Amino acid sequence: SAIEIPINLDVTNGNTDVEAPAGSPPPPPPQSKETAPCDTTVKPQFTADITDFSKIKIITAPSTKTVAGPKGFSYISTSRNRVPVYAPTALTLHSGIYRKETIESAAYYELTFTAQENCNYSMTYKYIDEIVAPVAEQIESAPTVGESPAALARNTILLEAGDLIGYTKGTPEEGRWGFGMYHSKEKGILAAEQNFYDTLGYSVCWTDFYVPTIKKQHYRNLLEGPQLVCEF
Repeated sequence: SAIEIPINLDVTNGNTDVEAPAGSPPPPPPQSKETAPCDTTVKPQFTADITDFSKIKIITAPSTKTVAGPKGFSYISTSRNRVPVYAPTALTLHSGIYRKETIESAAYYELTFTAQENCNYSMTYKYIDEIVAPVAEQIESAPTVGESPAALARNTILLEAGDLIGYTKGTPEEGRWGFGMYHSKEKGILAAEQNFYDTLGYSVCWTDFYVPTIKKQHYRNLLEGPQLVCEF
């Protein structure tokens, strides 16, 4: 049966000195594990912040290029502050991994969720230091070294908008972490860009899913980078 997560649970700690990855694409847009039909007519609505909004300094727009290549997700710069990470809408845990780039480097979590309103939409969190226990129990506790795909969650975990997922300080170099949103059935503008990973072609402008409009504008005001996926 599904497990619903209450807010303010204990968290499982990862090392906060997170190394930025050598450059891997976001996980492929997943299909929902739910057996119920997927309602493809509904657009998810973000009603909760993904973190303490007052701590956000900059958000890179999806498609921003880095030394490791272009990214379909956003970097959320929070200046190495330990910040909470929340679900912006009702989510179902799809997959996750506790990862290390090398034996010597610190481990961090990558998690992928599907939207309960429309399971064609998925959201990915990257470089998360600590996660709540019910989520941690669904993925392998020992860190995987190197490039490996995320494993499917052992059980169905349901979160409501505003539920706590964990905490992070982001990467030690720049104090930023990742959040991205994808549509598994529709390729977007990035699919036509040269040398973009195929998975990045499913990237959507996640800030556009915020309601009301004033909250959407608050997030847009922090965006910087290419105006390919997002207009701002």
